[in-house]
Amino acid sequence: MSRIDAALERGRSFEGLKPLRINGVYDKLALLVSMTAAVGIFSYKTVGSNVALGRILLPSMLIALGASLIGQFKPDFARIAAPVYAVAQGLVLGAVSKSYSTLGGGLVPTALAGTTVLFIACLLVFRTGVVKVTPRFVQIVSIAGIALFGMYMLALVGLRIPGINEVGPRGLIFAVIGLGLGISYLFIDFDRIQKAEEAQMLHNTAEWFLAFQLLLSLVMVYFNLLRLLASSQRR
Repeated sequence: MSRIDAALERGRSFEGLKPLRINGVYDKLALLVSMTAAVGIFSYKTVGSNVALGRILLPSMLIALGASLIGQFKPDFARIAAPVYAVAQGLVLGAVSKSYSTLGGGLVPTALAGTTVLFIACLLVFRTGVVKVTPRFVQIVSIAGIALFGMYMLALVGLRIPGINEVGPRGLIFAVIGLGLGISYLFIDFDRIQKAEEAQMLHNTAEWFLAFQLLLSLVMVYFNLLRLLASSQRR
């Protein structure tokens, strides 16, 4: 059992709290996605003309990173960390999307549509039972995710890793890996939500945590799909 699942299991039902519902998770996900989209649209429309916004992008990235770590390892704080992340990441995604839009080819709307289609497709595939989320599957995806995250952190502090921040043939490799991990995380999230509801062990405050996990996965899918499309265009 992962640290996250262990922390979740400690959140057993308390008197006066309703049990977790799948619909409750998706309601909160819809709210978080709406917040991210609204801030993202604002960032997208103003990043080119507002110098002040450009100055807060790095702090926004750091805030989003901090909120994601707090939300993952302190599930009780997810109801606070998730909205903070949605706002901070919205600023970042809007600016990133704006920079990719200058490459032409309708990359941003295609990536948005693709992310939506992949989310629905993964959910349908999961519900058919074609994909089995085993402990081994979770372990492999977790190790790969940590390794990729570590490489991005090293690149952030100045270590040169060929292709990691590029758009092109070498960047395409990282985009494919990142997209594959994002999709894998979606399956893990769906499995965790299903098991949580079936076990009836978690109270409804855990809905924020599970919705937060889905949002993190969706952001990962969108970013890497956007990068994959741009890299394919430049091959």
